[in-house]
Amino acid sequence: MSKKIIYVTSQSPFGNGEIWALREMISHVESEIDLIIVPRTGYGKIIHKTAYKLLKRTIGTPFINIQIIFALLKKITIELIDFIGIIKWIINHSNSFLDLAKGLIVLPKSLFISNRLKGKDIDHIHAFSTTSVAVVAYIIAHELKIPWSITFHASWHLNSKHLKSTKLQLKSVSFVRTISNEVRLSLIKFVGQSYEYKIKTIHIGVKCEKINQGDSELKNTINIVSVGGLLPHKGVDISIVAAKKLIDVGVKNFKWNFYGQGILLEELSEQVKEFGLTENIIFAGNIDNSSLMDLYKSRKIDLYVQNSINRFNIHEGIPVSIMEAMSHSIPVIASDCGGINELVNLESGILIKMGDPDETFNAIYNLIKNPEKLTTIGKKGRNKIMEDFDTHKISTQLSREFFK
Repeated sequence: MSKKIIYVTSQSPFGNGEIWALREMISHVESEIDLIIVPRTGYGKIIHKTAYKLLKRTIGTPFINIQIIFALLKKITIELIDFIGIIKWIINHSNSFLDLAKGLIVLPKSLFISNRLKGKDIDHIHAFSTTSVAVVAYIIAHELKIPWSITFHASWHLNSKHLKSTKLQLKSVSFVRTISNEVRLSLIKFVGQSYEYKIKTIHIGVKCEKINQGDSELKNTINIVSVGGLLPHKGVDISIVAAKKLIDVGVKNFKWNFYGQGILLEELSEQVKEFGLTENIIFAGNIDNSSLMDLYKSRKIDLYVQNSINRFNIHEGIPVSIMEAMSHSIPVIASDCGGINELVNLESGILIKMGDPDETFNAIYNLIKNPEKLTTIGKKGRNKIMEDFDTHKISTQLSREFFK
């Protein structure tokens, strides 16, 4: 008899975000886990084609309707003291009035979903984030009297404002999954060693599909790509300076596409114009994930660069965008920021100093002058993904914790 788990997501399988969550859930299903998905948002548009595989397993519920109101009134009428206890938990979990409002908004639908799932023999429930997604997971776990767990993605929010809610989560969950050792160590330092036994590093990952691993050959135009929001902590401005240095030494035959959108588009566009890079750097906007994978599979991309940097107390976990490139044997140059060094090292890619355009320039320039290294680095990067970041292996690791 297969085990049953619930995944509470922000919106997946709907929407454009949480692509890594989508892959992880599909790997669970392929591993014959009976999976039920509860997106906090309820419904949405299917963006990724693979999401259709999960629609039959998804409970799409609005925030309010007559049935949900009835479930709320039933809880208040029959189990008032327990209901008050849930309210107190939501209050203690809230770090602001906005958090409280979000928690109260998802309360009625969480009770309704719990009623639907009673008698289904659910074994475990997992929350994909620490926000109101965690509130939904807690309420359902409380109502069904089953263990629950949570994923911590980053450490930037581990400050005094969030200490109370974080300890509340750790007290009530069976385990915490952190996506990197950097996040795990930061979380232990933040909450104290008494919770260390609950905190596990289990990476997020990608699916390693069969690809053509022929030798990489540089074309007349070198195609570089970076994927992520045009935001301060992504370090796009550092990459632009490195691109200018390439031009200055006579390397002009490259196109560098930045996929993503963000608040810095206008500022970065001005920087590109100022440096005379309009023929080399393209801000291409968002790209559908399947289209990006097609670019990788067809070997139209020569190099992936990620110049993340700690800014405004925000830094990286382990970017899925890097994993995706590496899984297709695309050589990667990435900065030593957050948990990136758990993915990119001397064996699997080129790890550069954070915030240093000279190192970025040197790494790109050396690969251009020694193109035989592209194939070697690309293959080693793919091997790293297959060994440590493959979604099926991660599914197995998570299952050990879910079903203890």
